[in-house]
Amino acid sequence: MNKYKTLALNTVVFAIGSFGSKLLAFLLTRLYTANLETGLFNTKEILEQCANLLIPVVSFSITDAVIRYGLDKNYEKQAVFSNAAVTLLCGAGGFLLLSPLLLLYADIRPYVLLLIGYVLCSCFRQLSAQFARARGFVKLYAADGIFCTFALFLFNIVFIGWLKLGITGFMLANMCSDLLSGCTVWAIARHGRFFSRRYVDRELLEVMLRFSLPLIPTAILWIITGFSDRIFVRHIVSASDAGVYGAATKIPNLLSMVSTIFYQAWNMSAIAENDSKGRSAFYTQ
Repeated sequence: MNKYKTLALNTVVFAIGSFGSKLLAFLLTRLYTANLETGLFNTKEILEQCANLLIPVVSFSITDAVIRYGLDKNYEKQAVFSNAAVTLLCGAGGFLLLSPLLLLYADIRPYVLLLIGYVLCSCFRQLSAQFARARGFVKLYAADGIFCTFALFLFNIVFIGWLKLGITGFMLANMCSDLLSGCTVWAIARHGRFFSRRYVDRELLEVMLRFSLPLIPTAILWIITGFSDRIFVRHIVSASDAGVYGAATKIPNLLSMVSTIFYQAWNMSAIAENDSKGRSAFYTQ
C-alpha cells in the first residue's frame, strides 16, 4: 500500500479508537462526580497521577522501545519482545521491593496495595498492546482502546455505582480492565510464541534501554506539568476545590487528543520509512 495511504488509514483507525475510548472516559467522569465526594475525587486523581508517574519508572519506558525496534525490519520481533518482557519483570521486582516508600504519602497510604496492582497491570497491558501495534495489528490496537475503556466503564458501574466501594472500587476497576485488556490482546495476537529466554540478547537490551531510559524524565515531567496545579490547589485552598478543578480539566484534555491521534500513526510510518530512499521527501510532506 502507498505510504501516504497507510498513514491516512492508520490515522483514521486511531481516531475511531481514540474518540470511542475518550467518549466513554468522559461518561466515566460523570459517574465519578455523582458517586464520589469532591475530596474523594481529588484522592482518586492523586492515585491516578501517582500511577502514571510510576508506570514509566517501573517499566523503564521499555514499551516505547518496543515500538521503535519492533517496527524496525533490522531487528527480530522475538528478540525485541523477549528483552522488553525481561526488563518489565525486573522493573516489577524492584518496584515491589521499594513499594513501602509509598507509605510515606498520607493521602495514598490506605490504597498502597491497590496502587501496586494498578501499576503492574497497566505495565502489562501497555507491553501487550504496544507489541501488537509493532506487529502491525493496528485495528486490534485501536479496538483494544475502546474495549479497555468499555471494560473500565462496566467495572466502575459494578464497583462504584452498585457496590459503593468508592476509591477502592475505582482502583479495582482499573486493575481488572487493564488485566482483561492485556490478556485479551495477548491471546488474540498470540504473543506467547514470541517470548523465550533464548531470544534475550544483552546487546539489543542495551540498545533498547539507551533509547527508553531518557524518555522516563520526559514522561514524568509532562505528568508533573499537567498535575502540579491540582497539588497547589489541594494544599492552598482545599481538596474539594482540587476535585472540582480536576473534573473540569477533562474537557480541554479531549481537545489535545487530536494531535495525539496523528502522532500515533506518524510514529509507525516514520519508523517504517527510516531506511527508505524517499524518507526526506516523506518527512517534508
